[in-house]
Amino acid sequence: MTLFSKLKMNSKYFISLFTLVTFLICIYAYSPYIENYAVTPKWLGFALICIGLSFKKPKKTTFDLTHLIWGVFVLQFMVSALSSYNIWDSLIRTTPLILAPIAATLLFQKWHSIKRKFESIALLLTFCLVPLLIFAFIKIYFLWQLDDFNHNTTYQFAFNFGHRNQFAQFLTLSIPFFFLGLTETKTTWKKWVLLMTLGLTYILITLLMCRSVLLVIYVIYPLLIFLYYLQVIKKISLKLFISFFLPLLLISLVFVLTNPFHFSWIDRLFETNFGSGNERLRIWTNTFAIIQENPIFGVGSGDWKIEILKTPLAFTQAEDSLVFFQRAHNDFIQIAAENGLVGLTILLLFFFFVFRKLLKTDLKPSVKYSIAGGMLGFILIANFSFPFEKIELLFLLLFLIQFIPGKPLQIDGKILSICRLMLSIIFLVTSLYWYQLEAQYFTFKQYQKIQILKSLNQTFYSIDPTGMPVHWYLGNDLYQRQHYKAANKEFKTALKHNPYHVHILNNIGSTYLNLNEIDSAKVSYQKALIINPIFTETLMNYAALEFNNGNIDGALDKILKVRIDKEPQNYKTYATAIGQVKMAWLIELWDEEGFENFLIAHYKQEEFAYEIAINARKTGASYEDELRLYYAKENK
Repeated sequence: MTLFSKLKMNSKYFISLFTLVTFLICIYAYSPYIENYAVTPKWLGFALICIGLSFKKPKKTTFDLTHLIWGVFVLQFMVSALSSYNIWDSLIRTTPLILAPIAATLLFQKWHSIKRKFESIALLLTFCLVPLLIFAFIKIYFLWQLDDFNHNTTYQFAFNFGHRNQFAQFLTLSIPFFFLGLTETKTTWKKWVLLMTLGLTYILITLLMCRSVLLVIYVIYPLLIFLYYLQVIKKISLKLFISFFLPLLLISLVFVLTNPFHFSWIDRLFETNFGSGNERLRIWTNTFAIIQENPIFGVGSGDWKIEILKTPLAFTQAEDSLVFFQRAHNDFIQIAAENGLVGLTILLLFFFFVFRKLLKTDLKPSVKYSIAGGMLGFILIANFSFPFEKIELLFLLLFLIQFIPGKPLQIDGKILSICRLMLSIIFLVTSLYWYQLEAQYFTFKQYQKIQILKSLNQTFYSIDPTGMPVHWYLGNDLYQRQHYKAANKEFKTALKHNPYHVHILNNIGSTYLNLNEIDSAKVSYQKALIINPIFTETLMNYAALEFNNGNIDGALDKILKVRIDKEPQNYKTYATAIGQVKMAWLIELWDEEGFENFLIAHYKQEEFAYEIAINARKTGASYEDELRLYYAKENK
């Protein structure tokens, strides 16, 4: 073996090792000591990969127009973060937008000159995924045996991806790599390995029942495969066409056009009158309203989860202000809301020039259609989910895109390498610090020790993964210890980080109430009810305030807005007391002998007062009108 051959082989081993580790990080990296167990550990892994690759001199420097546009998009995203309610929380979200393209570019620079690179990459990905595929099928088998395999139980298949949907999306975006390897390899056993992996992946994705990826694997991919085979039909055997494409086409038609087996879960997948489908339609409608407020530059990176709180969220999980949406489940709409039409336009230009570059290239049809499939699949997923936040999904897209030849811009390769290395080091340090803060916060949530939270850097880590400012927890601790003035100050600080959070406004009102600042308490309660008119806690507190200040009608107005199915434990006590005082007041007010005697006979009966409150909420009538209806029925 010549020295040149040895060097070439060593180079292949080097890049194969780094690619293998990168895939392993994408699939298996996690930490049990933070809430974002599937996110930050992957950032750390990618930062280390980028640093490691930066030290080996690249054979080819890649930086074309699409790289420049992506860089402008990230820069605009970072500038927009400076206007956010939580600057550092928003800036840290740029981590996958920076590390994923760096890793993809550096890996491509090592792979581009290696023969049969797609075969090697596909086999490396297969090696990493197969153990997880086998484990998932074993788990499904046991669930099936227990007659417990359904749409709800599939959510336990999150593994180290954070959510079942992200796992299904990763599998879906892996398929173009398997197809590339399958079309490139000349070795029989490798063909069978990749074909079996591809088949198992398709089956598992189907069983996971994620709607968006079903559209990708049964509509987009089959269509592109069909177009691919039309282009190369003269170069392939009819046997291969029949054995691979026709079964996939038939399965696709079954899923898209019919439901011959009458599986109820297939019906539920496409139902939009309840659940996530209904919620997303409502959230998207509300997001368009947010876009209209700041159409050019948006509300600020990371602020969608805050701005959405001031929009109507009835008939969603968030209507009771106990669940808080963190994402629009449509990256393009969310980017338009946060970064404005400027940010969205830059991102769309990126995809436009990538597709333009792909159409102009003379790549082999298998490569061209695979890249197109990966891009279209990612774009469709981004319309129903948030793959731009997931470094593993973004990496698969950008790594695939790197194999499209482009016209390099005249930029010094050394400067590019230094910039990539510096960025990788910066984001390694910030990710490490962020991980430390997340671990500290996780420990606080686990043990509920306020001293842990007090030692947290609240400037850098100002808001938790649910959208609750950390100062709210500090305020709660002070409130429970009856330090109302200090608690009020903490709650007001929390409000600066999330001005539309009804729990914060409610607690500010309660501190004012305990400080005997009644007017200020009313203002805070009113602000909370403007945001969420059916927020139970504020309705109860406001009713108590009005009752204690002698405004019985005001108290009834609030207490009767509490939904019957959302009654707190003390609701009956409140409603009974207010109702009895209302009846006593009516006895004094009216001089109607029959009605007056009726009230005298009943007003001390707690169950009767509560029954009237129930009926008034069912019919929407006033408390007095409901009393008169009851009186009329009794005297028929």
